[in-house]
Amino acid sequence: MDRITAGKSQKILVVDDNSDLVELYLTILGMKGYTVTGASSGRECMEELEKSLPDLVLLDIMMAPMDGWETLRRIREHPETGDVPIIMVTGKQFVLEELVQYGDMIDGYIVKPVSPHDLHILLEDFFSRMGTIEECARVAGEKGMDPESIREFRFLARRVSAMEDIIPLIRRSYESSGRNLLMQPDRKEIFSAVMEKLSDQKDRLGILEERISPCG
Repeated sequence: MDRITAGKSQKILVVDDNSDLVELYLTILGMKGYTVTGASSGRECMEELEKSLPDLVLLDIMMAPMDGWETLRRIREHPETGDVPIIMVTGKQFVLEELVQYGDMIDGYIVKPVSPHDLHILLEDFFSRMGTIEECARVAGEKGMDPESIREFRFLARRVSAMEDIIPLIRRSYESSGRNLLMQPDRKEIFSAVMEKLSDQKDRLGILEERISPCG
């Protein structure tokens, strides 16, 4: 699909089987200064990633025949594409079971519809945080941290950052009916496990950050 470029900028791959929506993203994000490429299916997404790696993939979930989750899995399975940042985009409710299954694979979650202004703010914040993570990783290398620990730092920093954005979405989606559905026994158990895992990741990330502080 066509590429829109507006100066030197971060590269974004937009994946959605709604071609009109892809064109809208291309125009809006291109006008904001991003270099944007579109793909209308999971297959086209994989083909685009073979050509070059973007700084971010905006990946719609509700696609056919290969939906966004399957596309996500395939991207993460390949060493060449496994580390590319991915934000999931959808109009559907994000459920706990999906968070448990895919939480360690994604860098964020956008609920449609989203205004051009809000999308721009979200992307600016995302790239700022990614820049801080990469700067810390660079400092870690200069201080002699081993490559495996640097990889772990990158992974944990991205996961914690994503989860801190996603958890409020989960809370709002389950409380939107006026009842706190997260307090139902089955969901409460799952949500507690998610929060415990996030706490453990934060603790481990804190230990790594102490070894490279200050950074970013």
